[in-house]
Amino acid sequence: MKTNMRVIVERLQLEHPGAGENGLVDLLVERLQHDRVLLEAAARYVIKTAVPARLDARLQLRTPSPEHKAREKAAMRTAASAVAAQVVMLNLLMPNGRRMAMCTGAEMSKFGKAYERIAERAGDNLVGDALTEAEVRALLQHQRPASPRRRAAQSPAVEAPCHL
Repeated sequence: MKTNMRVIVERLQLEHPGAGENGLVDLLVERLQHDRVLLEAAARYVIKTAVPARLDARLQLRTPSPEHKAREKAAMRTAASAVAAQVVMLNLLMPNGRRMAMCTGAEMSKFGKAYERIAERAGDNLVGDALTEAEVRALLQHQRPASPRRRAAQSPAVEAPCHL
């Protein structure tokens, strides 16, 4: 016959309604000292509830499949590329030999017209402290002249006159 520890604890609570948590622990310990079957049931209950399933021997011996390893490796490469792509402009080496993030706005203004908007936004601060990578990219994109293809797409189409 199996002994259910939850039932034992519920009985103790019914028998001693004023007992708090510490009181119930004391009462249970007293019963466990005199009942070997109950002691074993308590030990089984603790092991089943306290030991996580991941300690199961089958799970410990399981190794990832080659396909899983390949997917994981590809995901890591993709994530690393995405992070690297996010911090390209701020790491750009400037004519003064320093990374853009470490240049002040005043220094940026000396590098040409394309960097004037960055210089204005950064002011006396370091570019890396004043602007994010996305903000730097946006400011630089506004400075670039439109490509012929983009200019054509932005211009309204002019229709040739039709001669009848």
